Amino acid sequence: MKVHFSKQFFRIYRKLPSNLKNDFENAVFKFEQDIFDNSLRTHKLKSFVGLWSFRINFSHRVIFRFVKKNEIELITIGDHSIYKNL
Repeated sequence: MKVHFSKQFFRIYRKLPSNLKNDFENAVFKFEQDIFDNSLRTHKLKSFVGLWSFRINFSHRVIFRFVKKNEIELITIGDHSIYKNL
């Protein structure tokens, strides 16, 4: 799976605390191996056409979209309030 990052994602990621960045790196490693790994709880977002989400930790998520069959773009990262900003 090829992973791309949006500009918005990088702006938010730079401001995250180091422990959350570590959680993200662990989650992305799992995600690249198997996007539907049970621990990630990957799911399609019902209210947002074409968008999906996976879990970093108990309170933080990554929102992404499929660009092509084996390519995805990470759009944003954050707590549950990120759904309000889409």
